[in-house]
Amino acid sequence: MTRAIDSHSDGLDFQLEWADNIAVDLLARFEKIKIRQQTKMEARAQNPGQNELAAYNIRVVEQSLVDFFGVEELPSVPASLHAFIATEDRSNATDDETHKLLHHLDLAHTPKDGQEAAVDVFVQQLLSRLGYTESRRIIMIGQALPLLVCGSNCSAQTDVCILVSCPFHKTNQMG
Repeated sequence: MTRAIDSHSDGLDFQLEWADNIAVDLLARFEKIKIRQQTKMEARAQNPGQNELAAYNIRVVEQSLVDFFGVEELPSVPASLHAFIATEDRSNATDDETHKLLHHLDLAHTPKDGQEAAVDVFVQQLLSRLGYTESRRIIMIGQALPLLVCGSNCSAQTDVCILVSCPFHKTNQMG
């Protein structure tokens, strides 16, 4: 795109060469920026959440079952979930409850745009089937948690949480 400067010109050729060089330089820079952005997007796709963890100085550390849960062995799976575990395709479910839970799992596994809540609903249903709603507990989606941060009142919203109703208090507690 460079143009030779003609000694007989009035400087117009020089201006065109200068403009062409700037245009080429800008296009090259734009391509480099585009490549960097694409590389970053590919890295994020390979490691989702890594940037957020690093931004808040959070490290993921593996722990043994005993260290994490404080028990040698996890409790057995409730009988109400045996059919769920044994059935791969919801069309082969032997009962309605298993079919519904598998349907929730299918929706959560491949949510469409605007249906991200399907994951939360599946977790809610699974926790319920695992017995987390016994006693005076309920499973909530999108519950706001009031917080006091640096002297300011604010709140955080959960995806899924267990709300415990305590008969001795007028307020509910998160569990």
